[in-house]
Amino acid sequence: MGTITLLKKPDFSPNDVVNEPTVTATWVEFVKKGEVNSNCNLNEDLEGFLVFTLMRFMRRTDLFSIVLALEFLNASLEYTGKKKEQALSEVGDVSLILSGPFPERSQRLGVSSSYFSQMGRMAFSGLADSFAERKLRSLAILYQNERDGFPLMTEVLLAAREERNVSDINKYLI
Repeated sequence: MGTITLLKKPDFSPNDVVNEPTVTATWVEFVKKGEVNSNCNLNEDLEGFLVFTLMRFMRRTDLFSIVLALEFLNASLEYTGKKKEQALSEVGDVSLILSGPFPERSQRLGVSSSYFSQMGRMAFSGLADSFAERKLRSLAILYQNERDGFPLMTEVLLAAREERNVSDINKYLI
């Protein structure tokens, strides 16, 4: 066997890599703190869904420009198949993000505080129905659980928000 010769000394030590939190670990910690602060225990599926939703949207700069009602209407009336499912998923996910860390957004839009929750639950319900029609039972159950767990997930996000400064959240979402 040959030997490996480093041409340059690494700029980090293995301890730096082990001690550096991953993005996933950061969001898991955020959700766990929210669960503790809210006295809510999400099941593993809801917790995982919430963490991965936060991760997916952390770099999205267009969250505040999405017109959820219009997207929901298009998904419900105009789109079919995968395009419909993708649009409904986006409406549900964005609704969850905005109802948790950014509840004041509804005030700025002049809608009720339950607006994002209602939009998200309708979107997840539409996804559950769509997958049930296609006989994709596991996905239908998943989105039924997301719909039913929406209030708990929102509560956890709100409680986690109270733990952290909103600017901390913004650095992950933008």
